[in-house]
Amino acid sequence: MKSIAPFVLLAVGGVALVGCDRNSQTSSTTDNATNSAQHAADKTTDAVNDAAHATGQAVDNAAAKASDMAQKASDTVNNSVNSAPDPTAVRRGLAVATDDALTNNGFSSLIKDFDEASRTRFGSPVDSSFTDLNQLIAAIQTAWKDKYNESFDIGAANLNDSTYAVQAGASNVTATGTDAATLVISGGSSTISVPLVKQHLLQYWKIVPPTSLTAEKLHQNLAKELTAIRDSQANWPGDKDSAYRLVARHIAAAIMDTSAGS
Repeated sequence: MKSIAPFVLLAVGGVALVGCDRNSQTSSTTDNATNSAQHAADKTTDAVNDAAHATGQAVDNAAAKASDMAQKASDTVNNSVNSAPDPTAVRRGLAVATDDALTNNGFSSLIKDFDEASRTRFGSPVDSSFTDLNQLIAAIQTAWKDKYNESFDIGAANLNDSTYAVQAGASNVTATGTDAATLVISGGSSTISVPLVKQHLLQYWKIVPPTSLTAEKLHQNLAKELTAIRDSQANWPGDKDSAYRLVARHIAAAIMDTSAGS
């Protein structure tokens, strides 16, 4: 039996060593797995953090861009409001009114060239009732075509002159900047100031006549000024643009209930 003991001890020791090696291998494998898992977790965390950072940066950039756009839009609006009104657009307001005043049955169209409050005050006049105006208009149209070889057709370009100066703001309206303007007509014995406001969906300039002006009074004023235009045809300027400005001055006087001067 004593001779067997050493072999037993060796066998047991061998088993123990094998067990230790297996335990060491198992531990190493577990550590490797744990490390791999940790590395994977770290990479995932890093990826999440990177994504979050990128997302946050993108949001910040988008917010910054939106803020810049809003500021630019605000600056554009402010610059528009504070800038001087477009002279051509303002002069067009009177040119359109003058053309309507020189059109057969154009009385109601002329009313539409006024600001909203004035249009409401004037109501809807019947054009066919202004036969005296139509007769004067026909006479002027005929004489105009004979002298200038074209039909009467005034535009803003015909009023592009220093005697039709455009100023920002108007004394009888509260709007300022591009919302209100005054067309100051000089060159005669008196100066006529025509206030206009920017109204309508398309932002047209509309004339603001005095609140004392009624449809009846406008009718009387137009008859007076159209008669003056017709009776002075022998003295109409040779230059067509000057003649257009002369007629527009008379129509402005009728609308503003003042004298056209000489």
